[in-house]
Amino acid sequence: MTDAAKDLKSRCRQLLTILRDLSAGYTALLRLMEKEKQALIRSEPAAVAQMMTEKQERIRRLNEIEARRLDVMDGISRRLGLPVDELSLSRLAPLLPDPFPDKLPAEGDRLMNILKEVREAGRVNAVLINQSLHLVRSSMETISRLQERLDAAHQVYSRNGRVTDIATGGGEKRRTLSGKA
Repeated sequence: MTDAAKDLKSRCRQLLTILRDLSAGYTALLRLMEKEKQALIRSEPAAVAQMMTEKQERIRRLNEIEARRLDVMDGISRRLGLPVDELSLSRLAPLLPDPFPDKLPAEGDRLMNILKEVREAGRVNAVLINQSLHLVRSSMETISRLQERLDAAHQVYSRNGRVTDIATGGGEKRRTLSGKA
């Protein structure tokens, strides 16, 4: 086996390991997103915040693995004399030594399926977050309207034209019916 063939085989092993690492990382992210979904459903903001922190760390690690993948793909493309942007696992497979023509596309398919699940989980969680925000806004508007009504209900005009707050025992404010003081 030539040095070039050994190098290519080594890079293929690295790529297979990286794809497995990505699959494992995205699977862990998917589990975390499921926990986040449950925390959103139970309206547990502290748990959601914790999940966000953990997701950011997991994504940082996934980005590191992805950088390694790009580096290995660049090395494979140079070894084969092909532009890296034209290399997909399916295009690459027939050019590789055994057992990689079968293993790399299979691992790539597995990763793509996990990524589809991650995208769907992200979509569901985004819907839940938007619903929660809508409920919070609606609640705040309702509370604000109720507070305005309560404030108005406790204020009466006294005989001298001043507004008196009956809830606090009469703190008078100078105001006349015409709005002029």
